[in-house]
Amino acid sequence: MQMIFCDLFAGTGIVGRSFKTSVKEIISNDLEYYAYVINRHTIGNNEPIADGQYFIETLNRLPLERKGFIYTNYCPGGGRMYFSDHNGKKIDAIRKWIEWLKRIGIDDDLYFFLLASLIESADVVSNTTALYTAYLKQLIPDAQKSFILEPAHFETTKNTHQVYNENANDLIRKISGDILYLDPPYTARQYGGDYHLLGTIARYNHFIPSGITGRCEYKRSAWASNKTVAYQFDDLLKHAQFKYIFRSCPKLIAVVHGIGKTRH
Repeated sequence: MQMIFCDLFAGTGIVGRSFKTSVKEIISNDLEYYAYVINRHTIGNNEPIADGQYFIETLNRLPLERKGFIYTNYCPGGGRMYFSDHNGKKIDAIRKWIEWLKRIGIDDDLYFFLLASLIESADVVSNTTALYTAYLKQLIPDAQKSFILEPAHFETTKNTHQVYNENANDLIRKISGDILYLDPPYTARQYGGDYHLLGTIARYNHFIPSGITGRCEYKRSAWASNKTVAYQFDDLLKHAQFKYIFRSCPKLIAVVHGIGKTRH
């Protein structure tokens, strides 16, 4: 199908992935950086990753990092229980090496493959029920499992695709296509707060974690505010250069496979 499909509020990109092999081009966008990382790999990468499995195996063999940022701030040893101490040290070790590999010159395709694999693998062993707004008081069985870096799956295609990490209302002015799919926030909850730890792993920028949950500063979406959402919607539709526009129905989004254990 020679059509351009845009998923403007992509989240972790499940919708875009579903159409990736059947359209000419996917335009994927999300304001959250951890979501961008996953989409940059699963949507943006369209050819096999050279030496991908070699790097996965190499990173899995790394010794534990003793005093990394995740262990120090988000594990029992640091006073919070998002991950076990062992898994936090493993996540730190792998995250530091991925950044080191980037500095010595690995290409973006490999970098985002490794980083997306880390984020997805870390989510599997997190000590949460779904969101990262709180951690559980005792380590659940999944969190007690030893961390293993698993390669993030993606579909190869002959065509290339676009992936963005921008405000939807800014990006809509710069893109065009055939099908525009809209799945904006439906509540006042901010995804930046709900999944803050995935964003922290993605960026790995050191800061002073805030409060019991250890949140970082994050971008707030005007789409998650009663005062501004109507304007945002009107502005977006006025500038949309697409033949067809579809909006998701919140009642039908209850369980869709994605990041976050309950798979939002």
